[in-house]
Amino acid sequence: MIINKIMQLIHWKKNSDLIYFLNIPDYQSKIKYWLIILIFIFSFPIILRAQTPVLDAYIAQGLENNLAMKREELSLTRSLEILNEAKGKFYPDLSFNADYTLAGGGRKIFFPVGDLLNPVYSTLNQMSGSDVFPQIANVEEQFLPNDFHDTKLRLIQPLFNADIYYNYKARKDLVSVQQAKKETYEKELTKEIKVAYYRFMQANEALNIYSETRTLLEEVLRVNKRLVEADKATPEIVFDAEYELSRLAEQEAVANKNLEVSRAWFNFLLNREQDEVIEADDALKLQSLLTTEEMVALQEQALASRKELNQIRNSISANNQLLQMRKSFHLPTVNFVADAGYQGFGYKFNDDQDYWLAQFSLRWNLFQGLQNKSRVQQQKIALQELNNQFSEVQEQIKLEVRQAHQDYLAARKAVTAADASLQSAKSSFRINNRKFQEGQGTYISMVDARTKYTNARFSQLIAQYTLLEKRALLDRALGI
Repeated sequence: MIINKIMQLIHWKKNSDLIYFLNIPDYQSKIKYWLIILIFIFSFPIILRAQTPVLDAYIAQGLENNLAMKREELSLTRSLEILNEAKGKFYPDLSFNADYTLAGGGRKIFFPVGDLLNPVYSTLNQMSGSDVFPQIANVEEQFLPNDFHDTKLRLIQPLFNADIYYNYKARKDLVSVQQAKKETYEKELTKEIKVAYYRFMQANEALNIYSETRTLLEEVLRVNKRLVEADKATPEIVFDAEYELSRLAEQEAVANKNLEVSRAWFNFLLNREQDEVIEADDALKLQSLLTTEEMVALQEQALASRKELNQIRNSISANNQLLQMRKSFHLPTVNFVADAGYQGFGYKFNDDQDYWLAQFSLRWNLFQGLQNKSRVQQQKIALQELNNQFSEVQEQIKLEVRQAHQDYLAARKAVTAADASLQSAKSSFRINNRKFQEGQGTYISMVDARTKYTNARFSQLIAQYTLLEKRALLDRALGI
């Protein structure tokens, strides 16, 4: 589509000098061909930036094996189980209950059955002239049942309960909070792995520079000894060369220490053995130095991508649900309860003891000493705190993007300056070294040029990997 638009714009250039220079009959096809090549060339750095297979593989390994990452995954899994628990409160609760009671003593209830009926029975016996109606004794029955059992199945089904509903909605939002937290740590861990890898590679390449410098200094020492033996120089140039080699050995020791520390830290992030070999990624330095967008666009991108904001948004949503739950204190709860089982004296299961019972229960809290009103106010305050935190984090992200962007631009300029300095120092050293080898230059000039060249190589190395680190920090700030 873009190429066709460009072709429409240049269609009037049919007889232009450019077409004449190309000297082809199908000039539009040829131009389209070259446009495709140019677009590919200009977009090639963008493609290269994504092609860091070794580092990408390490990042994937770290996201899978890092212990802190596993902790975040377990926290997310636990949140999902808590959500399932909240969801389960909508379903009926079925339980088996069995009670068997032995009792003795305690309060008793007195039934004067004999006092009430015996006079009547005596009169009836006198009137009938028989003993058909016997005399009966008064009855005492204890309140506590003895040899009594109640064995049943009980089903409880919530019919209306605002707490269950809003608690489930809040738990659902809290799962999203934990998911956003996990994704936030993924971005942070990705950045940490990148930075740790860059620092290891920088330390490794620094050792290579020291190794090449050692080869050069050993050659200088050999030449100096030859010059002294030929009485063309005084012995101090040998001592100076040996001093430079000793100082280099100290620098190599520090560089080796930095290499091992960076190796251990990188492997720790990947949850590997701390001395495990780390593979170099030759594609790192091919990453493009893209011109980033305007600051406002970058900040908008960050605000749309950062998972920290999603975490707070979901927390606000969860607290809104909890607020609604607090506000529903004036609503009743309604449950359906059903029992089916056996009940009676003596542990028996027969038709005389079986029973069933169904009931609807309603509970309505009318007054609790203004406790509910206070809970609502507490939830409103918590919600206001989250809203303030959301605004604060937005501003922090904008500031972080601005700082990371400026650091990145400064690092790019530093790379350009370091490249230019290296070329100058390299040319100067080449000239001074050739003069010294030919006996036309001084040893001091050669050593000074060599020192500047070595320092320029280190400056370029540091600038290159600093740029990669700043790019990683900018990507983290943008939520990439």
